[in-house]
Amino acid sequence: MSDMIKIIVNGSEVLVLFDTSIERVLQQGEMAVGRFIVVVNGGVVPKSLYENTTLNQGDVLDTIAAISGG
Repeated sequence: MSDMIKIIVNGSEVLVLFDTSIERVLQQGEMAVGRFIVVVNGGVVPKSLYENTTLNQGDVLDTIAAISGG
């Protein structure tokens, strides 16, 4: 049995360890800077849950930059 799972991060397939958190994916991809939201499988994940939310095989994670304006 493999300890790796395949997820999609911002449109690209990525292999990560089973039980990897959103926080870990953001750190590994050097995406944890600036203002952005995280969407997993179409749902926004609050920043307070990044550390304790683990990803599963086939999950789709997108980061969306916050844009100011009016």
